[in-house]
Amino acid sequence: MDKEIENINLEEKKEEDHLNLELKPLPSNSIWVSPTQVVPKKSGITVIKNENGDEIQTRLTTEIL
Repeated sequence: MDKEIENINLEEKKEEDHLNLELKPLPSNSIWVSPTQVVPKKSGITVIKNENGDEIQTRLTTEIL
């Protein structure tokens, strides 16, 4: 019985937290950069053969650090 009451209280608390969230606009003079533009990535060059038997170099990103 106590666990049921405890679960109900937790669910109500989560709902209250979601209601209190708000989005704040960034200042216009802020220099904000997306993390995806900053994170270095490991890459390498792979050589494959096409239909004609010619070797073609392709660059593949294999991992995000």
